[in-house]
Amino acid sequence: LRNTRYRGLRFNFGGSAGAAYAAYLPPLLMFLMPALIAALLPAGNLLVQFFATYFAIYLAWPLMHGAMKRYQHGHLEFGAQRASFNLAKRKFYKPYFAVVGLGVAAFLAILLIIVALAWGLSSVVGNVNTPQWTRMLGGAAVIYIIYLVAGPYILVRVSNMAWSGTA
Repeated sequence: LRNTRYRGLRFNFGGSAGAAYAAYLPPLLMFLMPALIAALLPAGNLLVQFFATYFAIYLAWPLMHGAMKRYQHGHLEFGAQRASFNLAKRKFYKPYFAVVGLGVAAFLAILLIIVALAWGLSSVVGNVNTPQWTRMLGGAAVIYIIYLVAGPYILVRVSNMAWSGTA
């Protein structure tokens, strides 16, 4: 921003390194938490601990994403005026919950396709089990659809919300 000017007034960013660490360190620590839990807890059911940790991260992530956007947009400056960021933290949950709904819908759609294919194949050939590769392909398709749509959706929705909340 310091290299940009509009009508003779420079843009600037007035944030400090300490405030940046306060905004960006919690997400970094949240991504390191599963490894820390796996290292500190006894070797019980690590898979359950892993998914429980990532579920907690997913619930806390919109708040941390909001804190990062609040830091970025709250320290913008145009000439002598400083920007304000007036967006409630709870608003950051809406795009993430929409992605969860998309994931459930994609999972159900792929499951329906696999069941329909298995049913159609069994009606032609006889009693047949769903091959392992179709289940793996279905799981990969669900993950691919979610990442293909969810990433850009969240990026656009959160950016639009952040810029709409910046004055």
